[in-house]
Amino acid sequence: MVLRDFIRTCTPRDAEKVRMAYNRLEQLAAEADSFDVARFMEADLAMHEIWFASTGKSFLWRKLSAPESSYTRFCTLDVIEGKNTQDVLQEHREMLRMIDEHTTDGIEELMSRHLYGGVRRLRGLVYTKYADYFVPLEDTP
Repeated sequence: MVLRDFIRTCTPRDAEKVRMAYNRLEQLAAEADSFDVARFMEADLAMHEIWFASTGKSFLWRKLSAPESSYTRFCTLDVIEGKNTQDVLQEHREMLRMIDEHTTDGIEELMSRHLYGGVRRLRGLVYTKYADYFVPLEDTP
């Protein structure tokens, strides 16, 4: 819902920052011969950070994007194994459209698709092939 809050309160300058960050993502994704996962992830996370900072949720963003966070590891794995760059770009284009139109119509469906896309692409690999990448929750039944 951070994006929803951003859309409702963003300034033209904030929207332009997001557009510039998106353009950087497109540029990095287009570098097929020299695609660098780390640079792509850095640019993607920088775009998300704009939304969190603009809505006063920087603390939450720092927790989500910390180097040791499972979220960051999962997103990186999704880029590598799930080959998600085109999905990410398409979903971010839709987010930009919503920002430009100042509309939140359909945002829940879009964000579900965006946030759960990695689960769909990677399926059970996080529990099998990549189980050692993630720290299990303590006392999980």
